[in-house]
Amino acid sequence: MGRYKEPDSRRSRAEARKNQVLEMVQGKPVAVPTPSAPVCDGNLPSRVQEIYAAFVADAMSAKVPIKQVDHTAFTRAAWCQYSMELAESIMQDTRASSESVIGAMKAIDTADRRLQGWAKSLGLTPESRARLGAKPEPEKRGGALADLLARRQSRAV
Repeated sequence: MGRYKEPDSRRSRAEARKNQVLEMVQGKPVAVPTPSAPVCDGNLPSRVQEIYAAFVADAMSAKVPIKQVDHTAFTRAAWCQYSMELAESIMQDTRASSESVIGAMKAIDTADRRLQGWAKSLGLTPESRARLGAKPEPEKRGGALADLLARRQSRAV
Protein backbone atom coordinates (compact mmCIF):
# COMPACT_ATOMS: atom_id res chain seq x y z
CA MET A 1 0.00 0.00 0.00
CA GLY A 2 1.57 3.34 -0.88
CA ARG A 3 1.12 6.83 0.35
CA TYR A 4 -2.30 8.39 -0.02
CA LYS A 5 -2.33 10.84 -2.91
CA GLU A 6 -4.75 13.66 -3.48
CA PRO A 7 -6.43 13.32 -6.89
CA ASP A 8 -5.65 16.93 -7.82
CA SER A 9 -2.09 17.01 -6.47
CA ARG A 10 0.91 17.70 -8.67
CA ARG A 11 2.13 14.14 -8.29
CA SER A 12 -1.22 12.64 -9.32
CA ARG A 13 -1.47 14.93 -12.34
CA ALA A 14 2.10 14.09 -13.40
CA GLU A 15 1.42 10.36 -13.11
CA ALA A 16 -1.81 10.75 -15.09
CA ARG A 17 0.04 12.59 -17.88
CA LYS A 18 2.73 9.88 -17.90
CA ASN A 19 0.11 7.14 -18.14
CA GLN A 20 -1.65 8.99 -20.97
CA VAL A 21 1.58 9.23 -22.95
CA LEU A 22 2.26 5.53 -22.41
CA GLU A 23 -1.25 4.63 -23.56
CA MET A 24 -0.90 6.83 -26.65
CA VAL A 25 2.41 5.18 -27.54
CA GLN A 26 0.88 1.74 -27.10
CA GLY A 27 -2.08 2.69 -29.30
CA LYS A 28 -4.74 2.42 -26.59
CA PRO A 29 -7.63 4.90 -26.50
CA VAL A 30 -6.89 7.71 -24.08
CA ALA A 31 -9.49 8.95 -21.62
CA VAL A 32 -9.39 12.71 -21.18
CA PRO A 33 -9.75 13.65 -17.51
CA THR A 34 -12.37 16.23 -16.66
CA PRO A 35 -11.24 19.09 -14.44
CA SER A 36 -12.86 19.02 -11.05
CA ALA A 37 -13.18 21.55 -8.31
CA PRO A 38 -11.06 21.07 -5.20
CA VAL A 39 -12.89 19.20 -2.46
CA CYS A 40 -12.99 20.50 1.09
CA ASP A 41 -12.01 18.25 3.97
CA GLY A 42 -15.03 17.04 5.90
CA ASN A 43 -13.35 17.42 9.29
CA LEU A 44 -13.18 21.23 9.11
CA PRO A 45 -15.67 23.41 11.01
CA SER A 46 -18.86 24.05 9.05
CA ARG A 47 -18.18 27.79 8.74
CA VAL A 48 -14.72 27.10 7.23
CA GLN A 49 -16.35 24.70 4.77
CA GLU A 50 -18.86 27.42 3.78
CA ILE A 51 -16.07 29.96 3.22
CA TYR A 52 -14.09 27.35 1.26
CA ALA A 53 -17.06 26.65 -1.00
CA ALA A 54 -17.59 30.38 -1.56
CA PHE A 55 -13.93 30.89 -2.54
CA VAL A 56 -14.01 27.93 -4.95
CA ALA A 57 -17.30 29.11 -6.49
CA ASP A 58 -15.89 32.62 -6.91
CA ALA A 59 -12.76 31.28 -8.61
CA MET A 60 -14.77 28.98 -10.88
CA SER A 61 -17.18 31.76 -11.89
CA ALA A 62 -14.21 33.95 -12.83
CA LYS A 63 -12.77 31.12 -14.98
CA VAL A 64 -9.59 30.93 -12.88
CA PRO A 65 -7.70 27.71 -13.70
CA ILE A 66 -8.23 26.16 -10.29
CA LYS A 67 -7.13 22.71 -11.36
CA GLN A 68 -3.59 24.04 -11.05
CA VAL A 69 -4.14 25.11 -7.46
CA ASP A 70 -3.82 22.77 -4.52
CA HIS A 71 -6.91 22.58 -2.34
CA THR A 72 -4.72 23.36 0.67
CA ALA A 73 -4.42 26.96 -0.53
CA PHE A 74 -8.20 27.34 -0.50
CA THR A 75 -8.29 25.76 2.96
CA ARG A 76 -5.67 28.20 4.28
CA ALA A 77 -7.54 31.15 2.82
CA ALA A 78 -10.79 29.94 4.41
CA TRP A 79 -9.05 29.55 7.79
CA CYS A 80 -7.73 33.13 7.52
CA GLN A 81 -11.22 34.45 6.85
CA TYR A 82 -12.63 32.36 9.70
CA SER A 83 -10.00 33.59 12.16
CA MET A 84 -10.79 37.18 11.19
CA GLU A 85 -14.47 36.54 11.92
CA LEU A 86 -13.62 35.05 15.32
CA ALA A 87 -11.36 37.98 16.19
CA GLU A 88 -14.07 40.44 15.16
CA SER A 89 -16.53 38.70 17.47
CA ILE A 90 -14.03 39.08 20.34
CA MET A 91 -13.67 42.78 19.57
CA GLN A 92 -17.44 43.28 19.60
CA ASP A 93 -17.84 41.48 22.91
CA THR A 94 -18.49 44.08 25.62
CA ARG A 95 -17.15 41.80 28.34
CA ALA A 96 -13.74 41.36 26.64
CA SER A 97 -10.73 42.87 28.37
CA SER A 98 -8.63 45.51 26.65
CA GLU A 99 -5.76 43.03 26.31
CA SER A 100 -7.94 40.51 24.48
CA VAL A 101 -9.29 43.27 22.21
CA ILE A 102 -5.74 44.35 21.34
CA GLY A 103 -4.81 40.71 20.71
CA ALA A 104 -7.84 40.34 18.46
CA MET A 105 -6.85 43.47 16.53
CA LYS A 106 -3.38 42.03 15.97
CA ALA A 107 -4.89 38.70 14.89
CA ILE A 108 -7.16 40.48 12.40
CA ASP A 109 -4.21 42.39 10.97
CA THR A 110 -2.13 39.22 10.56
CA ALA A 111 -5.00 37.17 9.13
CA ASP A 112 -5.91 39.99 6.75
CA ARG A 113 -2.38 40.17 5.34
CA ARG A 114 -2.26 36.40 4.94
CA LEU A 115 -5.70 36.32 3.33
CA GLN A 116 -4.64 38.99 0.83
CA GLY A 117 -1.62 36.89 -0.08
CA TRP A 118 -3.71 33.75 -0.55
CA ALA A 119 -6.30 35.68 -2.55
CA LYS A 120 -3.61 36.95 -4.91
CA SER A 121 -2.13 33.49 -5.38
CA LEU A 122 -5.55 31.88 -5.92
CA GLY A 123 -6.77 34.45 -8.41
CA LEU A 124 -9.49 35.83 -6.16
CA THR A 125 -8.62 39.50 -6.78
CA PRO A 126 -9.04 41.45 -10.04
CA GLU A 127 -5.30 42.16 -10.09
CA SER A 128 -4.37 38.49 -9.84
CA ARG A 129 -6.98 37.53 -12.44
CA ALA A 130 -5.45 40.02 -14.85
CA ARG A 131 -2.01 38.58 -14.13
CA LEU A 132 -3.25 35.03 -14.72
CA GLY A 133 -5.06 36.08 -17.85
CA ALA A 134 -8.35 34.68 -16.59
CA LYS A 135 -11.21 36.33 -18.39
CA PRO A 136 -14.88 35.51 -18.06
CA GLU A 137 -16.06 34.00 -21.30
CA PRO A 138 -18.37 36.36 -23.16
CA GLU A 139 -21.67 35.00 -24.37
CA LYS A 140 -21.13 33.49 -27.75
CA ARG A 141 -23.47 34.49 -30.48
CA GLY A 142 -24.17 31.54 -32.70
CA GLY A 143 -24.54 33.37 -35.99
CA ALA A 144 -27.16 33.01 -38.70
CA LEU A 145 -27.40 29.22 -38.54
CA ALA A 146 -27.94 29.21 -34.78
CA ASP A 147 -30.63 31.91 -35.12
CA LEU A 148 -32.38 29.87 -37.80
CA LEU A 149 -32.33 26.72 -35.65
CA ALA A 150 -33.59 28.63 -32.62
CA ARG A 151 -36.51 30.04 -34.64
CA ARG A 152 -37.42 26.56 -35.90
CA GLN A 153 -37.35 25.16 -32.38
CA SER A 154 -39.51 27.99 -31.05
CA ARG A 155 -42.08 27.39 -33.82
CA ALA A 156 -42.16 23.68 -33.09
CA VAL A 157 -43.12 24.30 -29.48
